[in-house]
Amino acid sequence: MDYDTAVDLTYKTFQARHPGKPLPAWFDECAVLDGSRDARGCWTIEVVLVPKPVPEPAFRPPADGHRFATASDARSVQAVAVADAAPRQCAPFVVFRVSIDAEGDVAVLADHDVCALDGSAYQRGIDIELG
Repeated sequence: MDYDTAVDLTYKTFQARHPGKPLPAWFDECAVLDGSRDARGCWTIEVVLVPKPVPEPAFRPPADGHRFATASDARSVQAVAVADAAPRQCAPFVVFRVSIDAEGDVAVLADHDVCALDGSAYQRGIDIELG
């Protein structure tokens, strides 16, 4: 079985589990689909959402547009500059995951209600390699 066939089976399985339930408008812009095949010819296909980066709790984003942030030094209780303070990346959230064997039998491994999620929490137009 090739990748396109596995994706088609994944889509049909998703639709069968959520009949007549429209996806939120933001979903197509945020969802990433990827898959991998093991040595036995079994596919794992995932639909994931990538959360927006979250600033580290101890940092305040710089107000002047520079790539510096400030953090409180716990020993001196003084603000110190921290260069290139980057937000923490969050792990992708698996919305739907299936395993498809070489004969085309589909097992659902994860299935979350997309309509219950807040679309503003996820990155749009992202292309990632899942694995």
